[in-house]
Amino acid sequence: MERTGQDYGDVMELLRSRGLRMTPQRRAIVSEVMRAQGHISPTELSRKVQDEMPGVNASTVYRTLATLEEI
Repeated sequence: MERTGQDYGDVMELLRSRGLRMTPQRRAIVSEVMRAQGHISPTELSRKVQDEMPGVNASTVYRTLATLEEI
């Protein structure tokens, strides 16, 4: 996701405006993406999110990344 000066709230509002539910898992993933300095691999992102929220699986991370890329 290219940095455009948007903050977490902006991204969450954009996702909501597209009709997406803001699940705790999705919020955690977006939060980690926004905190990342530079490139973060999906595997690393999954590890970081799972440290905070053990129930989040890799497929959820990949689907959320695909959604962010699409938007």
